[in-house]
Amino acid sequence: MGKRITQYELSHYRRKYEDQILVAACGCFDIFHIGHLEYLSGAKALGDLLLVGVNSDESIKQMKGTYPIFSIQDRMSMVAALSCVDYVFPFHNTTFDQCLWQLQPNIFARGADAEEKGFPEAHTTEKYKIHVIKVGEIKRASSSWLRRRLTNEERLQ
Repeated sequence: MGKRITQYELSHYRRKYEDQILVAACGCFDIFHIGHLEYLSGAKALGDLLLVGVNSDESIKQMKGTYPIFSIQDRMSMVAALSCVDYVFPFHNTTFDQCLWQLQPNIFARGADAEEKGFPEAHTTEKYKIHVIKVGEIKRASSSWLRRRLTNEERLQ
């Protein structure tokens, strides 16, 4: 089960585990689904330790125009409960740049839908020589799709 840490502790973990392969992953993880599980378990397989950043409620509102269904605390609890996750932390920006700069992991794992979302962290990963690896071949599920489905079903009742 993953241990909760703060974003500000990331540089400490880089130093603490300097001889291990650190993998960073991030996401909203709202309405957790099979795609999230495959992404995180695949990310863990890339290295020794998996550190997962979870978007804050406010950053999700900025990116998607709506607040998440589950709070940051609930989403972090779900991610932390996975055996593949070593550390979980909240982050408050709409990109993962600052976290990558602080942690400087060996690998930044991106999900199967990475091309759809663009890559705002490209400059940071190049600057710090962070390997970027896409995990998964196809997008099998989507929180947005689940949200729309739930919203439509609620309207039908």
